[in-house]
Amino acid sequence: MNGVIVEEAPVLKDHLPDPDEASDAPDEPELSNDGVEVEGGIAYGEGAVAVDTSVELEAGSNTLVNSVVITSDWLQAEVLAVAGDHVELNAIVQVNTHYDSDLVSSALSGNNIEQHATQAFNIAMFKHVEPAQTTHADTADFPKVWAITEVKGDLMMVNWLQQFTFMSDQDTAILAASGSKLSIVGGDNTAANQISLLELGYRFDLIFVGGSVFDANIIQQTNILLDNDLIGAVGGFHTSGAGSVSTGGNLLWNYAGIVEAGSAGPVNPMSDGYLSALQDLSEGKKPSGDDFLHDPAFAGLNGLRVLYISGDLISLNYIQQTNILGDSDQVTLAMNALEARPDADWTISTGSNALLNYAGIVDVDTGKTIYAGGGAYSDEVLIQAELVKNDPYLGSQNPDALVSEAVVFLGDDMLTPDFGHQPQDQISPSHGHGIDTASADPMHSMVA
Repeated sequence: MNGVIVEEAPVLKDHLPDPDEASDAPDEPELSNDGVEVEGGIAYGEGAVAVDTSVELEAGSNTLVNSVVITSDWLQAEVLAVAGDHVELNAIVQVNTHYDSDLVSSALSGNNIEQHATQAFNIAMFKHVEPAQTTHADTADFPKVWAITEVKGDLMMVNWLQQFTFMSDQDTAILAASGSKLSIVGGDNTAANQISLLELGYRFDLIFVGGSVFDANIIQQTNILLDNDLIGAVGGFHTSGAGSVSTGGNLLWNYAGIVEAGSAGPVNPMSDGYLSALQDLSEGKKPSGDDFLHDPAFAGLNGLRVLYISGDLISLNYIQQTNILGDSDQVTLAMNALEARPDADWTISTGSNALLNYAGIVDVDTGKTIYAGGGAYSDEVLIQAELVKNDPYLGSQNPDALVSEAVVFLGDDMLTPDFGHQPQDQISPSHGHGIDTASADPMHSMVA
């Protein structure tokens, strides 16, 4: 995990920004026909009804998911005899890149500002499962005949999967409290790719390969997050109400696992009997010698099912997963021009995004026992990297000044009162550049 060997990997649900709260929900009440005794009272009178003023904005909480599980069991045999080389490679490359630098107005400094850091996890697992120990029959009986299936040329077993998720959720909101409860969700988007493959193929007793064997499992995972949020205030904004501001708490998660079944044993040098049989098969002849038939792996068999591949045997599982999210939100807070409500409660969340990659490969090797006439090579490669941008977003500039400048770029048509449809000659030339939250509708119904 993140370049360090650990005994136990972390659990995803323990780090999700918005964990499932279903388990905390109260139980449903039991239904009954029995009467229920209740107490209460009635009060008559006149007066205003008090309304708790609050504004809630959810501009983050986006989730991007790529998930792949491959179980590759295409071709199996008790014995794999390779005339050339036997090459095996497992590789995992994981990269998390994030830039999460936020600016929050000093007008909200008295409230509960949550600046949770972005969490990034690169988790990789290589596992080897030894083949089950086969008890050879204690007998002198060996197969006398065999049936050969021939593949002329190379045999390729390839899974090449690429998952790409791109999301841009850069919200702009101008908010003011007006004596009511307002809830706006500008995020909470979900994009998911999911693939699950269970591949079952053929079984032989013996496989001859005239060329070489190349067996590779490669997983490449990348998460890229841009979450530079700007929360500022204009128009003398101030508040004495309760509130919270959360701009971080993102999660970048790469998990990859490669399980090799049946590859724990070494590659053995090939005997003269197997070499002779391969030479005959390459020349189009029936194997003249039968020394290979007396391999203990074939004891007790009446006949032998044989596959001959004249070229190379190539097995490749390649998975590439990429998540890219842009969630740089701009939020402007203003006082309502008709009735300022400084006692309003504010809840603003612009972070809590989750970028998740999960990939698993279970590769069942072709031969339980492997003989090679050439060389044998096996390797495992792991690359884990986390790239973080540390420079503060827009330096140390005042977020209130920045949002004031940004509002000007919205244009006159978005800052003037909306009088509905009018003839062209009745539209006044200009209504100024001020924010009139009593009648204007900046950002199309984003003001209450």
